[in-house]
Formats: sequence, C-alpha cells, structure tokens
Amino acid sequence: MIETILAYALLWKLNFIQKASYDEAVDRLFFQYEDEPLLLELEWNSYDCEENLQLIYQYMYDNQLSCQYNAFGKILFQLLENIYYSGINSIEEFGRKSFQLSRLFPEQIFQTEPFWTLSYADDCLAYDDEAQTRELYEKAFQFYQ
Repeated sequence: MIETILAYALLWKLNFIQKASYDEAVDRLFFQYEDEPLLLELEWNSYDCEENLQLIYQYMYDNQLSCQYNAFGKILFQLLENIYYSGINSIEEFGRKSFQLSRLFPEQIFQTEPFWTLSYADDCLAYDDEAQTRELYEKAFQFYQ
C-alpha cells in the first residue's frame, strides 16, 4: 500500500499526473484498507501534495516501515510507462520530469536500475538522439516484467 501511494504522490508532485489521478488512487486504497489511518488523513489533506508527502514519510518513520523498492519500482515504472505512451508529454518534458523524479529517490536506490536510467536517459536529446533516449526509457519500463 505505501509503495503505491508514494509512487502516485511523487508523480503528482512533478505534474506527471493530475491531482484527480492521485485522489482516485487514494480512494481505491482507502476502500481496500478502510482501517488504515494514513489513508483517512490523506483523504482529508488531498489538496496539498507537499503535505501529503510529509504525511507519507512521517507515517513510514513512525511505523518503522521501509519502502519495498521492488514493489515501488514495479508500480512506478508501470505508471511512467502509461504516461510515456499516452503522449501527454513531449519526450523533452518527459525527460526533464524523469530527471527531477530521479533526484527524489533515496540514496539506496538512486544508482540502481531501473531508477538510475531516469537520471540520464534524456542526455541523448542534447545530441539529437531521440531514438536512444526512447530506447533507454523503454528498456527501463521492461525491467520488472
């Protein structure tokens, strides 16, 4: 549960997804885990992304929870793949947001694949090599499949 909500919150923070998509994810989880106090608090505070992220991080700290990075990565990269193929963002915009996203990862996963790819895949665009950039992203999307 925490991996899902964290993935959605981070994507909302960077405007990869709209607030409505985040709210839908919180609602789905709330109906699945009705007794979960974090989800109730997120339901009440869904207007502020930064506050929600702080609530999520505080909940993890208070409950001594660590993020299961394989579960988080699987969810995050599935969401990113859907966004990528939707065409909502240009490849340049997707690359810029992906780089910003990579900077939000904890040190223990920042330099591991497929997370690391998000920090450099758009570098190829500076050399007009969109095909290489796309190849890198698409390979990262397949990592958990």
